Amino acid sequence: MNDILQELKIASLHGHSDFSDGFNKVSQNVIAAAEKGLYGLATTEHGTCASLVSHSVACKEQGIAPILGCEFYLRLPEYMNE
Repeated sequence: MNDILQELKIASLHGHSDFSDGFNKVSQNVIAAAEKGLYGLATTEHGTCASLVSHSVACKEQGIAPILGCEFYLRLPEYMNE
């Protein structure tokens, strides 16, 4: 069992930066993930893709797999609410 655990690749799949409602800059999030030994780090900003390029570049510089995402919002047309 220990052999299996040592081969696991851990990634954070949900996170925000100061591009939406997070407190840290993209680079701070990536450096923290690298210090913790994460394999990958996601950015999933609220309603914007503005941080994706800087997140991807910072992850590659730190040797972390960038996971790119966004939290989009949908509103159903009024006729579907009836």
